[in-house]
Amino acid sequence: MQKKNKGFTLVELIVVLVILAILAAILVPALLGYLDIAKDRQNIINAKNILTATQTKLTDAYAAETDLSKIQKKEEDWSGTDFAKEILETADDDPYMALIGVGNLTDVQNGKLPKHDAYTVYFAMYWDKYESAPIFFDGSKWSSEYPWKGDGDKNNYFMVNGEMKHMSFFFIADKSGKSNKWEHLKARLKESDRNKYW
Repeated sequence: MQKKNKGFTLVELIVVLVILAILAAILVPALLGYLDIAKDRQNIINAKNILTATQTKLTDAYAAETDLSKIQKKEEDWSGTDFAKEILETADDDPYMALIGVGNLTDVQNGKLPKHDAYTVYFAMYWDKYESAPIFFDGSKWSSEYPWKGDGDKNNYFMVNGEMKHMSFFFIADKSGKSNKWEHLKARLKESDRNKYW
């Protein structure tokens, strides 16, 4: 007697497809969440690399007694300078925008702050792509929240690790093409609704 090979019925195939669709509906959002977490972690790693590369470059500049005020192409901007290019090359990154805060250069030059303050990174902002949200280093940790309630007073005094610091800020990278980088950054923070006070 010969056996007949019996295939799947249409109902059985539909049941299997429904089960697969339900599994996909459950798994896809979970997997996308893991992808977002991985992207956030990669951004923090990239930001830490830029922070480390910047601090290393500033330490070298301190040892060589380099006058940081002569590095900038214009006030608060190192982007596009050889100094900034070396930082980005060392970090192996090219973000949309990166910013650092160091001890105030004028106060160091006037003897109000120790010289090493101008060569110490107390603040950093890393913005990977325009579509992404900036992340911030407040002297102790990285966060997606801007670390201060406002933009300091007019003289750039901020609380860092429990100590009031007078700071100078410098853009390391900038692809925005905007003449007022600060306003561009503030507008992006307002868009992301993370910093309503600013």
